Amino acid sequence: MSLVTNCSRMFRGLLSPVVAVALLACLPPTAHAQVSLFVSGTGDPSPVPVCFTAISALAMLEAPGVPATAVDIGAPLLAQAFGSLTCPSLRAAIRHANTNGNSATDVIVLQGGSTYTLSLRGRGEDNALTGDLDITSNVRITTNATTLGSIATVQGGTGWDDRIFDVRAGVVQIENLQIANGHVDFDVGGGIRNQGTLTLVNSTVTGNSCNSGGGGIFNQGTLTLINSIVAGNSTRTGSSGGGIANGGTLTLTGSTIKSNSASSNGGGIHNSLNATLTNSIVSDNAAFLSGGGIANLGTLELTGTTVSSNRVDFPGDTNGGGILNQGRLSVSKSTISSNVGGGIFNTAPAVDLTLTNSTVSSNNGAGIRQNTLTGRVTLNNVTIALNTGAGVRNTDGFVFLSNTILADECEGTLVSNDYNLVQSAA
Repeated sequence: MSLVTNCSRMFRGLLSPVVAVALLACLPPTAHAQVSLFVSGTGDPSPVPVCFTAISALAMLEAPGVPATAVDIGAPLLAQAFGSLTCPSLRAAIRHANTNGNSATDVIVLQGGSTYTLSLRGRGEDNALTGDLDITSNVRITTNATTLGSIATVQGGTGWDDRIFDVRAGVVQIENLQIANGHVDFDVGGGIRNQGTLTLVNSTVTGNSCNSGGGGIFNQGTLTLINSIVAGNSTRTGSSGGGIANGGTLTLTGSTIKSNSASSNGGGIHNSLNATLTNSIVSDNAAFLSGGGIANLGTLELTGTTVSSNRVDFPGDTNGGGILNQGRLSVSKSTISSNVGGGIFNTAPAVDLTLTNSTVSSNNGAGIRQNTLTGRVTLNNVTIALNTGAGVRNTDGFVFLSNTILADECEGTLVSNDYNLVQSAA
């Protein structure tokens, strides 16, 4: 006879909260630090249900007068012993992870290919009871998919007026997930707000919006994207960072930021602190004022990255269709091409712009425009060609070239450190 059956028969007929606690006497001696939470439903029921174990479910069947909340008083301890719980909704799983007192990383498992729709509206509540899914603990959200194509979707339902995830604390990893249809007025982070440590792996953030910065994601903590996509997000009413607004530490590896829009600056990314992009793509983004692809006010490093086909809707090439730099920007083994409004605009209070082993080509406007005495532009082994404006336009400041091909006209003063090929000066 099974352990669960033996235990349930021992306490058959008990109609008080001690049922769940008493069942602990039958638990096996091994405790699990990490708990797996299997989500069985795709809805967002109210009131928020509790997670349960096989023991608590069987106890309810054999003592039907006992409410679920009473039977589940011992659920965290049951989970510690059996290592897993079943949760009727994603919200229930997150609430359990937040409150179970477990210092290890709990794992929430969703059904690959399923769509989880949020419907419990109620902004401003920070315990995941209503509105966005507030996370305050260490948790990993993944799917049972065997292929990367079978991702799950978490989205806002009809009339949804909040973001999807609010990572308030903890170390969080989200895998194989699409995060969609989050909308926030008078606040930041349409899809996600991160104040903890968040990693997205093989995930997509799409179709989200806000009017205060970070249409897709607003980051104030540590944010890492690996093989992920941020696409089709937007900001409204003069706010920045259509895809991502970063005020913390941002790292992108093998990821794509595309088709986002900002009503102010940074159609794809607005960075005000530290950002690193490696082997990534920033394309087809738009900003009304400046930085169609990226607006950088902090420290930004691009390696093996393409910034292409972005645009600034404000006329002229003084706003950086590809990149606006007002901080420290380092570009290596990368391509800046086919942007409307110029390739890179380096302006006050920029510190430095350094390009190495890179190409700036086919931009509508100047390939590189330098307009600040507070910083310098250094080009080493760079090819600048086929830009409709000047290849380099220096209206104020210093531009240093070495081992560089400048096939377009240049304007202003350039300092050659030898081994350069320059077409002509306007």
